[in-house]
Formats: sequence, structure tokens, C-alpha cells
Amino acid sequence: MNLRNRLFNYEKWLVVLLLTMPIVLIAFDNGIVRNSISNYVYMQHNQVYYFLLIISASMFGYSGAIWRKNYNIILGALLAGVVLTPHLSFPTLHFTLAGLFFAYSIVVMILYSSKEQRKFKIYAAAFIVIGMLGHFVFEWYSLLIAEWLGVVPIAIHFIGETLGKID
Repeated sequence: MNLRNRLFNYEKWLVVLLLTMPIVLIAFDNGIVRNSISNYVYMQHNQVYYFLLIISASMFGYSGAIWRKNYNIILGALLAGVVLTPHLSFPTLHFTLAGLFFAYSIVVMILYSSKEQRKFKIYAAAFIVIGMLGHFVFEWYSLLIAEWLGVVPIAIHFIGETLGKID
């Protein structure tokens, strides 16, 4: 298997991790649905939380380094920062890093898009923003749901970029 195929397989796992993370965390916490992904750091088997998020952060960084996409290195560093600053111990830093992760993802999607794909990227960014507003402004659902909604376009963008379908 050539390097390109191995990297592609690796990057597909990042997408799977991002999309299924809440389900896996809930399963390893005996079916308990917490109010945010970050709250799973306090579950009995918190090594699962650390594993999923550190692997995701590492995959962003690795992909960025291999494909010379520095923005993915930054996204990986922001995600690692979220993991390393539990929200009850370091609330300001934790939520700042989490907010920057989502905001920078939006900037990356739009800034690094061709004119032809910019409309799609703006829709994806709007989906993230609306997902966050649903929690922070309208209180329609938990932060866990808002985070999950925010991760979906990020994962789709990442795999689309990997497949060469979007820029």
C-alpha cells in the first residue's frame, strides 16, 4: 500500500472518531448522557475521553504536517489544549480553546476555499454557528448536541479535502 493510501485510511479514522465520539463516550459511561463532550473527562473510565480526543488532535496535526496544511496543525493544537485543560479546573482557558477550535475551523473552511466552493463552505460554517446558537442563545439542547452538530461539518470538510472533492 502506498503512502497516499495509508494516509487516506488514517484520515478516514479521524472522521469516524469525530462523528462517533459522543456515542462512544456515552457507551463507556454506562449510557450516561452528560451535558458536554468535555464533561466526560470526569467519567470513571476517562482514559477513553483522553484517548479519543488526543488521537483526534494528533490526527489533525499529523495530516497538517504531511500535507503541509498548517491550519490542521493549529486545529490539532487547539483540540489538544481543550483536552489538557479540564473545564471545571481551567474554565476560561478550556472554553477559549474550544471556541477557537470551532471558530478557526469556520475560518479555514471559508478562507481556503475556491470561489466555486465558497457557497458550500459558508453553508457549512452557518450550520456550525446555528448549532452553537441553538445551545448558547436559544437553549434548545445541551452543549453536547451543539458540539456534535459543530463537528459534523468539520469532519465532512476534512474527509472531502482528503478525497480531493473539496478544496
